[in-house]
Amino acid sequence: MTRRIGRMNGMGYSISGVVDSDRLADIECEEPPKTPRADPVRHELTRRLLAAFLVGGTAIVALHAWFGLGDEDLDLALNGVLYDAVVLGAALACLLRAFAFRTERAAWLLLGLGVFFWGLAEVYWTAFIED
Repeated sequence: MTRRIGRMNGMGYSISGVVDSDRLADIECEEPPKTPRADPVRHELTRRLLAAFLVGGTAIVALHAWFGLGDEDLDLALNGVLYDAVVLGAALACLLRAFAFRTERAAWLLLGLGVFFWGLAEVYWTAFIED
């Protein structure tokens, strides 16, 4: 008995042909080698620490800019360095999301790269242009 099969291989080309179904039963399928997964506890801790830094850093920058928390001597540290670090941290969060999950990977990757280059521009501004 023969039947026609069709499928997509890894390169995206269609493969089809006539296969003897009696011979299919004799073929053993090997499982792909299992790759070691990273420690999920460490990943969760990293995500939580990054989220805490982003929320805390944003709150400090906003309080300083909107309500004058701290004096003017902190302007460079808070409106410059901390702000730049929060923007780059947001880029890191987007890129980690892109590589952690397959769904919507392209969108998160583009978002992360866009925010990363924005962060680099902020660092350049803080280091070379701002008085």
